[in-house]
Amino acid sequence: MPATTAPSDHLNINELPSELLENILDYLPLSDRKRASLVCQLWCNLAMSQRAMKNVALRIGSDSLMYNAKLLQNSWRPYRVLQIYLTHRLSIENDDTNILAVLNKFGPTLEEFSLNASCTTNVMAKILWKLPQLRTLDIFICDWFKSVEKHHFPILQNLHTLRLINGGFGDLEIDIVQWAPNARNLQLNASIYTDEERWFHALDSYKPHLKSLNISYRTWHKIPLNRLTLPQLEKLEIDHYTYGDLLGLTNVFPTSAPVLTTIRLNFKITHQILHTISERWPHLQELMFILPDVSDNNMLRPLEEFKHLRKLHIQGFVTANILEQLKALPTVQEFVLSLEPTVDAIGLAYNLSLLLPNVQTLNISDIGQHGNEFLRGICEYFTSLRRLDVNNLAHNDEYNMDAFNRLGLLIHLEELSLQRMKIRLGALPPNNLRRLKLSRVVLLDMRISSNLANIFPKLQFLGITGILQRHIEPIRQQFVGCVIHCE
Repeated sequence: MPATTAPSDHLNINELPSELLENILDYLPLSDRKRASLVCQLWCNLAMSQRAMKNVALRIGSDSLMYNAKLLQNSWRPYRVLQIYLTHRLSIENDDTNILAVLNKFGPTLEEFSLNASCTTNVMAKILWKLPQLRTLDIFICDWFKSVEKHHFPILQNLHTLRLINGGFGDLEIDIVQWAPNARNLQLNASIYTDEERWFHALDSYKPHLKSLNISYRTWHKIPLNRLTLPQLEKLEIDHYTYGDLLGLTNVFPTSAPVLTTIRLNFKITHQILHTISERWPHLQELMFILPDVSDNNMLRPLEEFKHLRKLHIQGFVTANILEQLKALPTVQEFVLSLEPTVDAIGLAYNLSLLLPNVQTLNISDIGQHGNEFLRGICEYFTSLRRLDVNNLAHNDEYNMDAFNRLGLLIHLEELSLQRMKIRLGALPPNNLRRLKLSRVVLLDMRISSNLANIFPKLQFLGITGILQRHIEPIRQQFVGCVIHCE
């Protein structure tokens, strides 16, 4: 009898539906996606498709704008996000030709465009005409002093997000906002050019669909938010006002915002403001504020009224005594603290652990001369942490690093991020970290220990920014199967 060939039990990966294969490749970081695109034409098309590149941003700086404008003409990647940063420049007067050249190439697929320099409305009109799919616009406000003619930009009607940066509420800004009637997310600035009444009517037209509002007050001028009713508003952010109590409670918040879940106040608040927030929005899920320089022991008492708060961000002068007066906040999962700890840094860490018994993510930054003591307390009392971010730990040298030696106490820690500090990687205790990020960290191990793979046996991702190349290569050689991202 002729031999029969048994059907193969193995499926070639290219026999999978294209949608499924594209979804698999979408999990890869950009560096691995580039390698996957070299396998074959099919993988190239799927790894660099418009869907796969949806979260990949093209960032161009001022130093390389002219060079990249020419180089990118040969690119075939369909970027959705373009960010142009012109360092130390207030205007694009000498760069508009290069910017338009880049947009000629990528404009048809871009959905988000960011530009941090001023331009005239004539140039802005040329830019927007090249962005037919635009949904998010992030720009330094147009220079109305140099503009004679005002343009109507039809493309703005399709915007979902409009951010006007470092400008002021002048007539042109009001026009731009009114020309984007369907935007659900707005970021605006108040200045000496603010026409309060016109701005009230402009914002009032957004009330059926506005979900996020960020306002920066740069002078005493303000928008009467108390006259607004925003039934769909989910996030309110107010920035850059030194004396929040002078705004007056009735002017800070809208009359009604029943579904508001996030409030971020980047100014020094009063007890009355915090109390008002807790009364109007006890269902709040995220809250950020700055404490005044002097606070009484009842300052934070209104926090007890929030029954669904998941993320809490406090800046300013926090003492152990203030925290002692509070009941536990069991719903808080993420806590961000930016402060100058008092001498009793260990006591502060202990009281925080009692206040936040279920916190999983802790972010501490700018913690000053008692930072090592505070971090040591965090390691001792927050043993159930899963993520720890430490930024700008001052005065930590090679003779004062016992706080890092105590990281081994955080037996459940899976992600660690360290920024702007000194550290001896080889001295860290063995742990179960899966993700490690180092940004502008000074490595005191001039000769990197050869057993880092034993210290981080489960590491799956290592991100490194601002570290000398000679320090990176020895680390890269020790980790096989770990994604390493360097900038």
